[in-house]
Amino acid sequence: MLPGGFDVPALALQTKVAVSYQDGNTPEVNEVLATGPGAAAAFRALSHALAHCTIYTVSSGGTTGTMSVGAMSFPALGYQSSAYALKLSADGVNAGADLVVFKVGKVYGAVDYVDIRTRDPDQAQAFVTEAMDKVEGKPTVTPTTF
Repeated sequence: MLPGGFDVPALALQTKVAVSYQDGNTPEVNEVLATGPGAAAAFRALSHALAHCTIYTVSSGGTTGTMSVGAMSFPALGYQSSAYALKLSADGVNAGADLVVFKVGKVYGAVDYVDIRTRDPDQAQAFVTEAMDKVEGKPTVTPTTF
């Protein structure tokens, strides 16, 4: 599930990627690639929510927090793209995320890079580039530096 409660379970093609680490649960990378009926509408709704909802309440597992959203500088990608910086505060813990939403051909994508430390925009761009390379059928190299 992407920030804002958006999920794309009913799409014709859906790829999800999760990453885990030996020393805990951050940084975290989430990737969704989707095409088929409903993909365009789902990603338009996500982009609209991110562009217009600057602060909202989130909850998970009984914990409630506050998420703030703002546009961030990021290179243009694919046919269209937008990037957002998200900040989450919950139970005294602060985390941030870089979320990039893009379209390449008929495939819509979103890559969410989360960390409780300062995020590296180059690392986020490497994950987004890898996702776009998958869509375009190019060889991929999973980014490994943190």
